[in-house]
Amino acid sequence: MKRNPTSTFMLSFIVSILLLFGSCQKDSDLFAEAILDEPDTIVDDTNGANDDENAEVVVSTENFNAVDDAYIQDGKGYDESIVRVEANVRTTYLKFDLSSIEGTITSAHLEFTTDSDQGYGQLEAYEGLGTDWTEEDLTLDNAPEMGALLGEMDSEYTAGAVQTMPLDSDLLTTSMTSIVLNIKSGNDISIASKESANNPGPKLVVEFTGKANGTTQGDTTTDDTNIVYDNVLTLNTLKAFPSAFGAAAEITGGRGGTIYEVTNLNDGGPGSFKEAFQASGKRIIIIKVEGLANKSGLGSTSGDVTIWGQFAPGQGITLNGGGWTMTGGGNVIIRHITAQNGYTDCTVNQNCFDAINFYGPEAGTGIYTDHCSLRYGADQTWGINLYNENIKTTLSYNLLAEAIPEHSTAVIFTNKLNPGENSGNHSFARNMTYNISHRFPNMEGFIGAYEVYNNYYVNWSARMSRGKGAITVDWHDNYAAAGNRSKSSVPVNKWTPSDREWNGNQPSIYSANNFIENIDENPDVNQEHLWTWFTDSSDVLSGVADVIIQDEQLPATLFSSFKQSNFEQPTDGFWSWDEIPQKMNASVGHNRGINADGSPGFFRDDLDADYLTRSLNGTTPSRYREPSEWTNSTFTNTEMYVDSDGDHMPDWFEARHAHLDPNDPSDMLKTNTNWNFDNYSVVNNAGYTNLEICAEYYAGGFEIMLDGTNDMSF
Repeated sequence: MKRNPTSTFMLSFIVSILLLFGSCQKDSDLFAEAILDEPDTIVDDTNGANDDENAEVVVSTENFNAVDDAYIQDGKGYDESIVRVEANVRTTYLKFDLSSIEGTITSAHLEFTTDSDQGYGQLEAYEGLGTDWTEEDLTLDNAPEMGALLGEMDSEYTAGAVQTMPLDSDLLTTSMTSIVLNIKSGNDISIASKESANNPGPKLVVEFTGKANGTTQGDTTTDDTNIVYDNVLTLNTLKAFPSAFGAAAEITGGRGGTIYEVTNLNDGGPGSFKEAFQASGKRIIIIKVEGLANKSGLGSTSGDVTIWGQFAPGQGITLNGGGWTMTGGGNVIIRHITAQNGYTDCTVNQNCFDAINFYGPEAGTGIYTDHCSLRYGADQTWGINLYNENIKTTLSYNLLAEAIPEHSTAVIFTNKLNPGENSGNHSFARNMTYNISHRFPNMEGFIGAYEVYNNYYVNWSARMSRGKGAITVDWHDNYAAAGNRSKSSVPVNKWTPSDREWNGNQPSIYSANNFIENIDENPDVNQEHLWTWFTDSSDVLSGVADVIIQDEQLPATLFSSFKQSNFEQPTDGFWSWDEIPQKMNASVGHNRGINADGSPGFFRDDLDADYLTRSLNGTTPSRYREPSEWTNSTFTNTEMYVDSDGDHMPDWFEARHAHLDPNDPSDMLKTNTNWNFDNYSVVNNAGYTNLEICAEYYAGGFEIMLDGTNDMSF
């Protein structure tokens, strides 16, 4: 039998070659998450489907959504938004149509999402001996009996968590298939059914050798044929979003929660940002309005939220005035939002606001702020108070600009923990600061790890970063442009001496390959001289020094010769310092929205555009603007695009993918494996929903994965 080279085969071959020569490649490890291939042809062999001589043999993975799902309790069948399993009380029945497969099933697993009723125990999946039932008519009389054991798992089933159970593929047939779920031991759980509005329903993920004719229940057919792709991105891990990286890469935000659309600029009420942000429970907030939204008292205590600003028409939303605060909560993802404080009738360090602030996220949660424009801070522009342990944060591609001159600061991590407690892991990467004096960022903790790289600091003044406590810091490959603002006497990084903060330990700093205009313009692997003491101190500091003199260089014993953190890196690797200004120009800040026809657009407001222009041509001001001089940006008045079925995806996008239907709202929560875009393709092995893939596309995230920028020039 003739075997044509498939995309799966070519991917495997190319990855093998890459691994063989990986020892010679500086960033070979980056290919573990996203694989960029040489041109690969996807072949359409439909005309030869019945010709054994010419038929294409492929290894494929397909997702099959349940065609029926229901449960029985007290002899009665229930068809609801959940199905339930409880030992000797409730039994769940699932049905899948595998008849579209022509070939041999080689592996399979059942994937489901725990709904509101979480639990624990040994869950079993049995072959159902019969398919003569539907979710509408399921009773004890027609329910299939349990046959052979297909698979089992013993786990905790946390609400909202996606669970995977491997199945015995030898027992599955390419026909209509029933599966019976039973709890052998433990307590009861609820599982999202296919009717759930908040979570995806059960699905079978099947790998097989052969051909699949027609469209599977999972709608996972390849959209285009006979197309050569220069770049293939393979997604293997379900993260905050596909291009996520850094310490908070794998937080979940509001995944699986209630979806809110922001459709007006009101300061409260239905359709407003405030109502969605202040709602309780897991939620996704989708911006679908352009303009300035004046805010007051914008606070929330409920985390588990994702905010997608990239779905807005034109430049999207700018939140203006007063503070924007999350107290407690945690597990927050914010993308493509502009937020400016503008409220300066306050006393600095007492009652002034950041553009956005997080007070005491819950232990073990995370914050991811990506592609936001944050300006006009009256304290910081972004701040977090660490009251609980093991917080994870990533700040990436944000443009932080302008703050009140008497307290012109960017980002601070404030340690509110007790000695010995861990402040967590934090990534500050690929951000830009403009007309802000210092705190890029300030980092604190008794224990914890920070990484700061590929940032663009423009027209700074007092210093850049300050550390405090026995934390580890990787500070490398940054670019600091002097600008025209005068500098203080020792404009370098600082470290605060405090025996209490060190608590018998020592900090460790990796400082390398940073370009500091007029100070160190020859970056190398040893830049210990960029760090000095912040204040005088008589603390012994765990034997480092008996006397600490302000502005003297830190001792060599506090430095590492290698990078210490091992958080997930950007797919395109670390930028060299000399790439940073132009890369930032093509990627930083809130810059993506949607055109009136539904196509993606690169939208940067006039304030951000001016900041970048002045930074690149050397015309930054010699003084920082006063609040009375701050202005609002103008807007494009882009009309709202069409979304016929209300599934939050533009008709323009759905019309370009055969597995999507502009008139079927249910397809937003389905999962598709193969995606073909204009000049690259995406293999979604991670299980992102169609809506999540759509969100990443409009955010420019796939472009970010390819070359680190999202200005639509790729």
